[in-house]
Amino acid sequence: MDVPFVSSGAISRSQYALLSRSTLTLKQCKESLILLLYCAMNVAVEGAVDLDFALYHAVNLAESGPTVQDKRIGYLFCAEAMPPDHELQLMLVNTLRKDLESPELPRICLALDTLIRFSTADVIPAIQSRLTDLFSFTSPHVRRRALFAFHKLSKHDTGILSDVAEQVEKRMTDADWVVGSAALTVWADLLKAGHLSSDRYHQALSALLTSAWRGRPDPTKNVLLPKMLGCLQSVTPTVDDVRTIIKVVKACVAHGPTARAALHACYLTMSHADTAVLLPSRNAFIDALRPLIASSAPAPNDVYVFVSCLSTLDPALWAGTRADVPAVLEEWEVERVVALLEAEDHSIRVKTMRLLRRVDPAILEAYCTRLLSSVASPPSAEVSATARRLLELADVLSDADGEAYAGHAIRVCDALESQTGMPAPLEKRPVVQEVVEGVLVKMHDASSEFKSGCVGALFAQVPEKEVEIGPTLMVILTALIVEYLPLSPLSPTALLRGLGSRVGSYTVSIQDACLLCMIRLAAECEKVPSEIVDAVGKLRETSRAYIRRRCDQFLELSSRLTTLKEIIVNVRAPSLPDFVAALETYKPQQAPPSPSHSPRSPPLRPIHSPDRPSSRASSQGGSRLRYDAYEPPRPVQRHFARRLSAGSDASSRFVGQRGRAAEVQDPLARTMSPGELALAAGDELETLSSVGSPRSLPVVNVIDEDDSATRADLIALDSPFMSEPVASISDVLGNMRGLGNVSEDDFKQEWDSMSDSNARGWCEVPAETVVERLRNANGHWDVTFITAEEEPFTGDTKILVHADLAAHALLRIKASEDNTSLWHMRCRDTQLRTAIKAILSDM
Repeated sequence: MDVPFVSSGAISRSQYALLSRSTLTLKQCKESLILLLYCAMNVAVEGAVDLDFALYHAVNLAESGPTVQDKRIGYLFCAEAMPPDHELQLMLVNTLRKDLESPELPRICLALDTLIRFSTADVIPAIQSRLTDLFSFTSPHVRRRALFAFHKLSKHDTGILSDVAEQVEKRMTDADWVVGSAALTVWADLLKAGHLSSDRYHQALSALLTSAWRGRPDPTKNVLLPKMLGCLQSVTPTVDDVRTIIKVVKACVAHGPTARAALHACYLTMSHADTAVLLPSRNAFIDALRPLIASSAPAPNDVYVFVSCLSTLDPALWAGTRADVPAVLEEWEVERVVALLEAEDHSIRVKTMRLLRRVDPAILEAYCTRLLSSVASPPSAEVSATARRLLELADVLSDADGEAYAGHAIRVCDALESQTGMPAPLEKRPVVQEVVEGVLVKMHDASSEFKSGCVGALFAQVPEKEVEIGPTLMVILTALIVEYLPLSPLSPTALLRGLGSRVGSYTVSIQDACLLCMIRLAAECEKVPSEIVDAVGKLRETSRAYIRRRCDQFLELSSRLTTLKEIIVNVRAPSLPDFVAALETYKPQQAPPSPSHSPRSPPLRPIHSPDRPSSRASSQGGSRLRYDAYEPPRPVQRHFARRLSAGSDASSRFVGQRGRAAEVQDPLARTMSPGELALAAGDELETLSSVGSPRSLPVVNVIDEDDSATRADLIALDSPFMSEPVASISDVLGNMRGLGNVSEDDFKQEWDSMSDSNARGWCEVPAETVVERLRNANGHWDVTFITAEEEPFTGDTKILVHADLAAHALLRIKASEDNTSLWHMRCRDTQLRTAIKAILSDM
């Protein structure tokens, strides 16, 4: 191949070598194919790995490999990597045909294994007659594989089965049971494909069951018995079948636990029989099950088999639901069955519920009513178990009726929230997580008809003002509205009005979910009703930081529906978590050119970022800044820094407090952006006013006109102040420890080194106020901090209090949504630690 490596598309030199050589030694070919197959199966990429370049070598190896092992590698590679419509399929078909006609047993088995694993409809005409001949091959390994090859090829074309019924029926009585099992599989395929009548299918199976049981009346050793019973489930068993199955049932009871699988298969087969056929033998079937629950503490497996087998029988046979057929179970046995409603195993409980529902739905209704009344004042540990049982009952009682399930779910939510027995205010009621999870999982797995009915019944609660919706049900509703809004019979505006009238009645977490849902609904409305905007505005005025930000989002996006629809387009899945993720990560292509923001439309900000005062916003009103257009600020590296004055380094401040930080090697080589210059002026004036003495002023850097292509445009300011050079945390901690420049993770290293000197507490002010109080508390302290968005310990505001070279303290402050803070301090100096704790305790 004349194509160079860089243009070949090969991902390695080894792959290029395989591509570039038209002839490979047999050893090289096998090794390369195995390595490629291994890499393709383990590489993590989107989509399938393209191995077309190696398929020729694989087909050639399957064709001309001198040993079966060599051919197996070629076949395996083709089965894993060759597309069904590949052009080399014809060569592979010819290779398979020649191997099937080979007199060598290993080559025939290899070709049949390949057909079972990988085959297309194109191969059928070339091998169909040979496969039929292989039904009578001397080796059972070939006969079995030939039958399974027919089973696999019938998926492509059922017509291949039209002429093999005679041969398959013979193989059902094969001397080797593995061949008989494969023949039963193809026998069932013949019935499904319509190439066999139901009567002939049933007669052959009945005769086979009778003869097989007569020859080996042991359910633990008759390996074909479960397969034959399974095939009989496709038809209605006759009286003769019932007689044979009763014998099998009695033998299973005698063999105990080792025959439980065969026992269960017998009852599954009998579930398809007519009640009139089973009526004369009903006592025999019930007597076989009695030992499973006769003991005082039966094994869970025995209980499961008992409930499963009893569920397959018509209740008329044993429960006395018909006047002419008396009950078979005794009173104590009925009590044992009902007691299984309280079983610890989920599967046993649900099967028991379905069993009793078939007997009489009133039994379950009474049990459900008793459970609902028992949660008036339960211990908290029992709420989860009660919630699970109530949802299981709702699932069984409603069956496939989504509307009925919604009614049960509403009852469950109301009962579990009112644990005190008296209606409590909505903000005082708990959210039962088990109910939320159970209902949402049920909806996710339900059919479309069930979802439609459930959604209609649940959503109808939202606009009804006289209907009280508890927090648990509200969480469910918000999640379902976002995910299943297209199924809603109500308009988005009606749902939005309903949520808007209720959102202020819940706790912060429920308000958050409601507001998110309202944002999603706003995208489907032509215009958001004014009363909803007013309601959210009022909620904002009475809420704390977190909900204020969420209200700001609603007010902002409800007036910018185009932006909101762009956000929805980027949602990966129509669920509430995915919508929140898209909402918080949305970045508009261009910022809207609005010089000012109205109170009703604040800027869209990240949800979890804490509120911080903006110096820029506060100076817009009377700004004396005059400047030309300038480039957007370039991204800079975030780091921990100190602001050094021109005359002294005693005062320190992290410029990240103002939102930006820059690492500068030469202060005079850096051009400040307009915002930074304005903020620097404000900082200097504030410092001058607090100190009360003049300060030496830095010289404003003048930019040569030749550098205008790479620097920001010149700015004329009435104030001569500018940002001063900053120092990194490396310098601060390095000087403090006498180490010079060290790595940027010094804060974390210093924090970890003082793990034995801890103090914790809570203060009623945000982290910004803590920094200011510490800065103003002592004129000899240097206070430096890192914002919560930056490393290390993302989410915590990091503070360094430096008293002298020997005394320093590190603090981490975690902000709460109500503007309070949890602080954690590490400091080895007792005097400094006590002083800082006293300051924090007074906040």
